[in-house]
Amino acid sequence: MCGICGIINFDISVVDPIQLINMRDSMTQRGPDDKGAVILTGKSKERRAKSVQFKNIHEFSAVDNQLPAYNIGLAHRRLSIIDLSAAGHQPMSSHDETVWIVYNGEVYNFRELRQELKQKGYQFKSKTDTEVILHLYAEMGERFLEKLNGMFAFAIWDSRESKLFMARDRLGIKPLYYHWDKRSLLFASEVRALLESGLVPRTLSGAGLQSYLMFGGVQSPLTLLENVYSLMPGHKIVVQDGVLQIDPYWNIHDYLNSYSISDMTEKLPALLEDSVRMRMISDVPIGAFLSGGIDSSVIVSLMSQADVSQIKTVSLVFEEREFDERDHARKVAELFGTEHHEITFSERALLSGLPDALKAMDQPTVDGVNTYFVSRAARESGLTVVLSGLGGDEVFGGYESFRAVPGMERYRHIFQSMPTFVKKGLSSVYGALSPKNDRHLKIATFLAKGRSPLEHSYFMMRAFFTEDKLRQLLRQETNFWEEECFRLHVLRLLNKAEKMDSINQVSLFEMMTYMRDILLRDTDFMSMSHSLEVRVPLIDYRLVEIMLSIPGRFKLDGPGTKHLLWQNLRHALPDSIIHRPKQGFTLPFGRWLKQKLYSEVKDVLLSPVDKVPELVYQHEIEQVCKEFEMGRTSWHRVWILYVLKKWVERYIS
Repeated sequence: MCGICGIINFDISVVDPIQLINMRDSMTQRGPDDKGAVILTGKSKERRAKSVQFKNIHEFSAVDNQLPAYNIGLAHRRLSIIDLSAAGHQPMSSHDETVWIVYNGEVYNFRELRQELKQKGYQFKSKTDTEVILHLYAEMGERFLEKLNGMFAFAIWDSRESKLFMARDRLGIKPLYYHWDKRSLLFASEVRALLESGLVPRTLSGAGLQSYLMFGGVQSPLTLLENVYSLMPGHKIVVQDGVLQIDPYWNIHDYLNSYSISDMTEKLPALLEDSVRMRMISDVPIGAFLSGGIDSSVIVSLMSQADVSQIKTVSLVFEEREFDERDHARKVAELFGTEHHEITFSERALLSGLPDALKAMDQPTVDGVNTYFVSRAARESGLTVVLSGLGGDEVFGGYESFRAVPGMERYRHIFQSMPTFVKKGLSSVYGALSPKNDRHLKIATFLAKGRSPLEHSYFMMRAFFTEDKLRQLLRQETNFWEEECFRLHVLRLLNKAEKMDSINQVSLFEMMTYMRDILLRDTDFMSMSHSLEVRVPLIDYRLVEIMLSIPGRFKLDGPGTKHLLWQNLRHALPDSIIHRPKQGFTLPFGRWLKQKLYSEVKDVLLSPVDKVPELVYQHEIEQVCKEFEMGRTSWHRVWILYVLKKWVERYIS
């Protein structure tokens, strides 16, 4: 796991090594074990570029090249996981230095691919998956992506074609951000690394801001910065002759209806075992997060089948018993004989560690703080790699949304067919008689309105701020609803789901919004702030293809929640684990925001922060505080605004 970045200029301006190093070293926590950089210059289609490799700025000497067609800088920070030797140093080049790569991630089937390449005559200097990717590119060109199983984001410079080729894994586990102004392209593993170049304006994106406020995380391809975008999962970028082109290389819709129930029944148990087995390849200590829920318990069960020494597991536990899952985690740890570590977490510990947790946020998020602290605990216990049950709910139907949203959609279609005066009347009556809080106000809006892209029941259920509330909160010039980028993204997502049954629609929405743009993104930057690699076996693309191909009802019609995940395990889980109510891994924010934590949050919300008032009305932020104190709005709204202000204060102001 690593941090990558780069700058490419398609004019005569030379890449500034200081800007490149500033980008790279803003991500030191992503790769504390090694660092590298290279600056390349050359004429268009010139077979071999002139290069200068360096680790530190004092080692750099300028490249002598008059009027180059391109200048490119690539840089890398390394967290050593596979082949800990210097042979894994990046940027890495082909033997003739015509092709260079910077790479972040793990390709879990790299050993099999390496063997195939050796049989074709390729020679290797290292035991890394990075070198496997280089040779695969030489063998297959861009088509090699279809052979990779893993989490990855990389950039390849091919001087023979004066081409930059970048790609991101199918589900979006590893991030890749870019800024493009037609003269140059900047890319990095983190948004803040782009800012450290000094070449990206610190301007908030209106569409990104409203996306964040609505969903608690900025929805891809947007970020909170103007003209900075996230490469979508399963997509590739080619930059050549000053033209940038983005295309998908994997689309889940190519696999719809490609598996039968009998296929799923036959393949699923072995796929689950293989997915976990592949992700246990490591040259450093490896363990697992264990909450005591179904997903993490399944992971530990499958890990126990591998031929490894005692597994180390980590749990975050709470003094507040309704949030505490320690008894369940202990039961699973005892069953599989793990070396189990518990870290008791309190409001006092949160307040002490909150500044560092906020600093770790590459983009603001309603979630993620829990992942910061459990990742810290895992690293302190001696682990460098952990397996997580993230994605189990989205793929196997664990959320309440899988039952609630299809029912809400049926009612919505009934109300949609009613005359407008009837809908408004029902909405007014409901609004007058129901308690004045977020949930009931959303239902009243639901009753009153017709269809729009953001009013599919799923998006309404996931929204923290409704469209009407955002119009009150945001200044008129911050017009999200006219912002084509996000609007078209939502439309595309709805179009993709059109031919799916209602349960699989929810699965797609959960994976392509909440999982991708909150859970996976948060897990990446929060775990990497502690130089910890998190692997997610339950979203192996092969599992996703099968589970979205079968009729959704088979996910819910069974002996318990997520029964397709646990019922064929070789080592069964206790009934107390698989049949207990879903709890979810979250901190007791609702309670703590009624105690000392609220004093910190309120002080920030009531104090204007530079740049925020240009987009958000300060008096409306204060109104949200009042509504929270009266019990009329949820803690999520005050927390979302608090995190926004702290992020803007650090990175924009």
